Order: sequence, then structure tokens, then C-alpha cells
Amino acid sequence: MIIGLLLINIVIAEESGGLLIGKQKNCIQLPQECADCSYITLTSIQYPNMTREYIDVTMTKQGTSFNYSFCKTQDLGIYSYCVVGDVEGTDTVACKDFEITPSGTEINGWRITIQIFVSLSTLFLMILFLYLSGSGIKSGMAKAEQGASRFFFIGLSLVFLIAHIIITNVIVHDTLGVSSSMASVYTSVMYIFFTIIILFFLYTLIKIIIWEIDIFLRSKGRR
Repeated sequence: MIIGLLLINIVIAEESGGLLIGKQKNCIQLPQECADCSYITLTSIQYPNMTREYIDVTMTKQGTSFNYSFCKTQDLGIYSYCVVGDVEGTDTVACKDFEITPSGTEINGWRITIQIFVSLSTLFLMILFLYLSGSGIKSGMAKAEQGASRFFFIGLSLVFLIAHIIITNVIVHDTLGVSSSMASVYTSVMYIFFTIIILFFLYTLIKIIIWEIDIFLRSKGRR
């Protein structure tokens, strides 16, 4: 898991370019730098479906930095915005691209692949420890030992379940978007499953406590 997370960070560091990236349905700040401009006007924006909107709005100036807050980010993909400014007294046109993704981060194949691998690994370990919580108990073990063994393996499966939910949610929201109905259904199912495991975990803990109290009372000649 640690190696996988390190690889994710390496891939992000190597493949994240200079393209401006914003989150779907959130406003994105479109910057433009010019030391010799008295104004810069945002003339148009081209959407991922190749339609173009003509805006013709003067960008907000702060020193040599100009900015425009663009909020029509319902569509996923590559946008392009064009500006015109009086560079040294001459009107000059420039165009830049920006990308809108579901999570506001760059989507690349290597990162998704590594995340899926780590997610499947945590799921496998969760199932393995959940299986061991039942099959790893020997018939000759005392009740308290059986309870402690079951509690230990269920605790480990709970840890890996939490890791699986976190990593898989990142994958789903990166690829489908937070507002996607598929992402919402998956999140709901995983949290229901998580709640069931938590209740099973608490039930086992209570059972162990009862067993320990029973053993203590038996040692005192009581039940």
C-alpha cells in the first residue's frame, strides 16, 4: 500500500504539466500576466464540444496580473480562452487552454491503474482477514481466546475496508465526478457495507467483554 501511494505521488509529480485544471461545476480563475498592459479583455471561450461563447469582458487587474472568474464549468474536457491586451500600446491576442475534471485534478492512466491495484489489494486483504476471523479459531481454544482472535482479525479487516473505501472513492470521483449518479450509488453501497462491518465489530467486542466477565465470575465461583 505504501509503495503504491508513493508511486501515485511520483506519477503526479512527473506528469502534471502546466495546464490549468479546475473542478466541474466550480468556478475557475483564468489568469493572464502582462507587465506592459493597461487592460486585458477576455474575448471568447471555446467549450469542449467546440462551441464558442463571445464574452468581451475586461479582466480584473492587480498589479501586472489580470484575472477572470469563469463559472460555466458543467462540461468536462479541454476549454480554450482568448484575450486581447495593449502590450506596449499594441493590441495583442493570446489564447490558453484549461481543463475541467470531476475532481479538479489531472486524470492520467498510470495514476488510475496504481489506484485500482491498491484498491483491489486492500479489498483482498479485507476479505482474507474477515475469513480468518472465523476459520482461524480452533475448537480447543477457550472462549476468551476465540473472542480475542476473532476481534483481532475483524479489526484488521475493518482497517483495510476503510482504506478500500477511501481509495475507491477517489477513483470513482476522479473518473465519474462527485455529482454522478453511479458514483453516488457506489458510495451509498460501500457505506452500508462499512456500517454492517462496524456493527459486527462492535458485536464481537461486546461478546468478548461478556466472555471475560463470565470467566472472571466463574473463577469466583459464580456465573
